Amino acid sequence: MVSKSVTARHWSMLAALRLRDAACRFRSDVRLLSGGKVVSAKDLTDVLLFEPGEKCRVTLVVTGADEKRALAELTPLLLEATRPPDFNAAFFRAAAALELVPEAERRQDWLRVRRRLAEPDRLRLMERIRRWEASGRLRLSDRKDILLLLLYVRGRLGRLAEGICGTTRILKLLFIADQELDTGSLVRNPYRFQPYRFGPFTGAVYDDLAVLIDAGLVRREHLDEEGTPVIQCNAELDEGFASNGLTTLYRLTHKGREFARTLLEEVRSRRPNLEPGLEIVKRQFGALPLKELLRYIYTRYPEFTTESEILKRVLGKRG
Repeated sequence: MVSKSVTARHWSMLAALRLRDAACRFRSDVRLLSGGKVVSAKDLTDVLLFEPGEKCRVTLVVTGADEKRALAELTPLLLEATRPPDFNAAFFRAAAALELVPEAERRQDWLRVRRRLAEPDRLRLMERIRRWEASGRLRLSDRKDILLLLLYVRGRLGRLAEGICGTTRILKLLFIADQELDTGSLVRNPYRFQPYRFGPFTGAVYDDLAVLIDAGLVRREHLDEEGTPVIQCNAELDEGFASNGLTTLYRLTHKGREFARTLLEEVRSRRPNLEPGLEIVKRQFGALPLKELLRYIYTRYPEFTTESEILKRVLGKRG
């Protein structure tokens, strides 16, 4: 048995993925120890969710046929995983690394990781819903409130709580609202958009939609080509890695409409321009074909197109 201990000031997702992939190549037993916790370095979920213990010490332990070679190769990855992070596009480097993970593991383990990471947020929301049901009062304070209000305000048909088709469209509408209505200043945890493969992106929208669905405030429906709802058993969350070939419609449940209505009543006096601003965003941009919506964003916010893989196609430029 050989081991290496390091001081941990952070746990990097990208380096953790590399550590796990490297550990899988060895016949040895590779484990991570910290603060009484012991996990297999070969387990995707355990590695991604691993956190240094109270003393911020992480020990890499290797037992087996290739101990020394394994320790020599894995130690630099352990050091990288525990260094303070470079936050510049860290999420997106991790997302690119995830594309190298076999699809079966990506769908099963990564979805499980995302749900476990979102669990504290879901519990906070459930407690907030309980207090609202008891008191009838709410104050806009969380970024998910902006998402709920966007789903609640009137859209192109002039009706309250019109649904919005597609996670990508919701994400882009939230981006426009953030840029042009300064919605981020209203909440304590605003969306942080960064340039990515299809323009401005934040993975938080996917997580927030999942939390809102679990809490019973939002409903997800799958529509066929004619717009008819499709009933699917054991439907998987669209985590942005693959398309199921159907249009996904997000709409508020009855409880979600009442929750959002209470939020809107509170915010009308504090930020009277928010409701009409969100209605313009939803009515004007929510009805655009997706390519036209992207064209507007790409033209108006070129600083968010630096990583785009479809820039020429969206803007109609010839390479």
